[in-house]
Amino acid sequence: MSTMRRRAPMLGSSMRKDGNLLAPSGLSAERAGPTTFGGNESWPYLRVAALRLSVVFLAAAAVPLGAQQRPWELRDFAMPGGNFYVRVPAFVDAARAAFLTDDDRVVGIAGDGTAKAYPADVVVWHHGIEDRIGEVPVFVTWCNECNTAMVYRAQMDGRDLMFFHTNMVSQNMTFADRETRTRWQQQTGEAIEGPLKGRRLPIYPFVLTSWKEWRDTHPGTLVMEPLAGFEGLYAVWRDVIRWRRPGRAVGASAERVQREDTRLPAYEPVVGVSAGGAQRSYPRAILEKELVVNDSLGGEEVLLLYVRASDMVTVFSRKLGGRILNFERRSPSGDLVDRETASRWNAYGECLDGPLRGSHLTALLGVPQFWWAWTTFYPATDVYAGMGAAPKRR
Repeated sequence: MSTMRRRAPMLGSSMRKDGNLLAPSGLSAERAGPTTFGGNESWPYLRVAALRLSVVFLAAAAVPLGAQQRPWELRDFAMPGGNFYVRVPAFVDAARAAFLTDDDRVVGIAGDGTAKAYPADVVVWHHGIEDRIGEVPVFVTWCNECNTAMVYRAQMDGRDLMFFHTNMVSQNMTFADRETRTRWQQQTGEAIEGPLKGRRLPIYPFVLTSWKEWRDTHPGTLVMEPLAGFEGLYAVWRDVIRWRRPGRAVGASAERVQREDTRLPAYEPVVGVSAGGAQRSYPRAILEKELVVNDSLGGEEVLLLYVRASDMVTVFSRKLGGRILNFERRSPSGDLVDRETASRWNAYGECLDGPLRGSHLTALLGVPQFWWAWTTFYPATDVYAGMGAAPKRR
């Protein structure tokens, strides 16, 4: 494995000629020495043990969702000595990614002949990774409070955008771009303040899956290297991510937000889908049970696929060439087929065999997150209640 360095050029900081900052040594010490970022202020690096308390803080008393509205400014760190965006990530090929195990979660994106995987624990702690896929600038994000990963095209009107930390709104992270000083909501990509208010960042297609699933599907993938010196912090979030899988919803006694929609427990893991101007929440526990969901939403025919081995959900339109397809898993093989032509498909919407071989379903966005986060930003959503049951409405 190559030497890992902390790569995060920041406003007001002194940088190496290659634009990177070396990781401070001795992160387990009380301070790694004051490092100047953003003018003359010193931002001490707290010891790993102290920062582990941030996980305990997740179980604190309930916080009103509007309590994070405060004046904001562009910041390199979410808080003094805390999370910072990675602006120049380093990558290795799959064979050298010894820091990942098969069941580790990754955010995967592919385009322009390139596939990249970002370890979920790294994205969660840093909150944002700036990168490029070919010539396209992307911003890989994860709000740990909402348990929401999102990837955006970091560009508006042909202009590349560089993002900085701002305060939380409705218990969801926000960020602002340096170029226009517009503030954006991570959950929706919507501009909530500034010159571009009301517009939305384009979503860059991504999938949240296991490292094995991504590696098997994209054997030539590149993998973002974790930053040296932060292993203890990443390990904490790796454990939290594994604990948040379906069936492990946070109990009511540990809820950190006040319930405003009680159709599901606040921390129930769900997948949110928007189609045809309508929104629906699909509980992960139901998806894990049914595996294949043929549904209609907002006048559109949608398909949700759950892959148990990788805890992955993919979402597609069921309309292909003017025909509506219905899908099922065949026993005992478990093959995914459409009932109309008996063609065989994979979980990425690609037809592998049969009359429709070579066809591709149109992908839709399904966003894994906590129920409270989805309903906060999409209060008109209904809830999928299972095959043949009417959706739960407010």
